[in-house]
Amino acid sequence: MRYTIGEFAQLLGVTTDTIRYYERQGIITPQKDIHNNYRYFNDLDCRNVLMSRWFRSFDFTLKQASQLTTNASLDDIQASIENQSDHVQKVIDRNKRLLRRLEEVSRDIHDLKEGSTLFTRSQSPGIYRIVQTSQNTLIHQDHIQKTVSQWMELLPFSFYSLKIPSEELNRPEPSMNHNWGLALTESDFEYFGLQLTNDMEYIPPFSCVNMLIETNNEVPLNSHLLVPLKEYLKNQDLSLKGDLIGKMLMSDRRPSGQYHTHIKISVPVDLR
Repeated sequence: MRYTIGEFAQLLGVTTDTIRYYERQGIITPQKDIHNNYRYFNDLDCRNVLMSRWFRSFDFTLKQASQLTTNASLDDIQASIENQSDHVQKVIDRNKRLLRRLEEVSRDIHDLKEGSTLFTRSQSPGIYRIVQTSQNTLIHQDHIQKTVSQWMELLPFSFYSLKIPSEELNRPEPSMNHNWGLALTESDFEYFGLQLTNDMEYIPPFSCVNMLIETNNEVPLNSHLLVPLKEYLKNQDLSLKGDLIGKMLMSDRRPSGQYHTHIKISVPVDLR
């Protein structure tokens, strides 16, 4: 059978522009009638369009679909299918991690809204982090820019972390030493195939007491926010075992127009 471009497009349920696009990709090659200068498509062209769309449905690129349709052996097709299967599995694995991250954020928001228990106990995972500030002042370090750029591309798995030296918990003055920097859990660090460099620090897993604190423009991060934590450790007869590690959870805007930042503080203790 011979089909004009309009008939051919109607037969396949696509537009004539789509047919011309497939033609430019070399998937179909209409024959020109020298008597009327019309281009006609045949059943082989129909098969090629259907096969290319079938390959495209597996998320092959149009270039790959064209190659598989017009110039591939069974061995070529099998190799491509297996490679695509590996690719899809990697996408599934990443999306599963993304789903777990979304569920974690949802739980954090629920806890913030419900005003859940002030103190919780848990096991913190190992953490890799880089130091980007001294107090709230950005440190200009050209040698870590590559790492910063790389980790920013790993959002939302990377997060902004806080580190407060353990001795600051007993500081009487409001101001306290601390630093901020991007971080990744040990699990995500390994999943993305990263390597430890001199720019990073590693914090091993630790048992901890967690507390949520809230800062804003009028109440910046200060040692007074940690007083309830200090009292809790004393009342529970728990000893501090290392520096305090914080994780920025969320910022929200109140009706007043003021932004509030919520931080989860994890304190290493011996819970045995």
